[in-house]
Amino acid sequence: MKTKKRILSLILCIIFIMILVFSSAFILTHEHHNCTGADCPVCAQIQAVVNILNSIKAVIVLLFSFGGLFVFTCKKVLNEHDKNDSCESPFKLKVKLSI
Repeated sequence: MKTKKRILSLILCIIFIMILVFSSAFILTHEHHNCTGADCPVCAQIQAVVNILNSIKAVIVLLFSFGGLFVFTCKKVLNEHDKNDSCESPFKLKVKLSI
């Protein structure tokens, strides 16, 4: 099960990288094309590719923002928990209780 998840993750990463590379290559190779005017299919395709890249960029920014917020919140909660857990007990003070 674990190897299936790794393989699926690897395939998704490869597809994601291929989308980025081929989209950027399409924009670079068709930037100076012979435009036919207002209904140019190449210009429409370039605009669609730019929209895809912008949406991917927005998703990545949101993921990193929420990830950073999650990490910051976890650290804050754990620090508060550590401060509250500092009560002194005979066990923590390593006191030998003998009669």
